[in-house]
Amino acid sequence: MALSAGVNFIDTAHLYTRGDSELTIGAALAPFPEGCVVATKGGYAPGEGRPDILGGQIEDSLRRLRTDRIELYYLHRVDPETPLETSLAVIGDYRDQGKIRHVGISDVGIGEIERARQIVPIAAVQNGYNLSDRRHEDVVDYCAE
Repeated sequence: MALSAGVNFIDTAHLYTRGDSELTIGAALAPFPEGCVVATKGGYAPGEGRPDILGGQIEDSLRRLRTDRIELYYLHRVDPETPLETSLAVIGDYRDQGKIRHVGISDVGIGEIERARQIVPIAAVQNGYNLSDRRHEDVVDYCAE
C-alpha cells in the first residue's frame, strides 16, 4: 500500500526489531520495484564497526532483505573502538563487489564526513535535525554546499 501511495524510500537498520524489520521489508517487497530505494544501516554499538562484525551485519541484511544489492547502506554510528576508515573500508569492499550501491554515514560531524570521503564516496548523511534540535546545522550547510 505504501508503494502504491507513492512512497519510494524505505529506511531500516540491522538492529531495528532485532532484524525483523529487514525480514518484513524483504518478505513484502523483494524483488524491490524499480524506483524504490531500501536503505539499511549497520555498525551501531561499540565494537560493531570491526570488519568481521560489520561484514556479518551486511551479509545478514542482504539475506533478510532478500536482495543481492543494498541501494543505500549507512554506517549507523562511528565505532569508538574501530577507526572510521577501517569500518568504511569494509563497506567500500562490499560496494566494489556490487553488493552495496551507495554509502551513507549517520550521526557525524564535518570532520568525520571529510575523513569518510577519503575512503569511499558518501551519498547521504543521516543526522538528527529538526525544529528543536539544530546541533547539526553546520553539517546540513556543509552537505548542501
